[in-house]
Amino acid sequence: MKEIIIECSEMETKSQALEVLGKSLSAKGGLSDLDSLYECLVGLDQPVEITFEDVDLLDVYLGEFGEEIFSTFEQAAEENENIELI
Repeated sequence: MKEIIIECSEMETKSQALEVLGKSLSAKGGLSDLDSLYECLVGLDQPVEITFEDVDLLDVYLGEFGEEIFSTFEQAAEENENIELI
């Protein structure tokens, strides 16, 4: 199982968040919005364990957008059995 660690302390703005998530998930062409994040996640065809480091900072730095990011991961994990959120 592949392990991905997402460092939330590096995501102080929306653009930084999408850049960090794109790099962490090896998204071809990067991520432009939450829809592209969702599509990337549901497209994962190998088992992956995703860990959020300092997840409380999503709320601090990004507020509602941070909540939407985490919600997107939860929705994708429900759709794709290859995703395990830690």
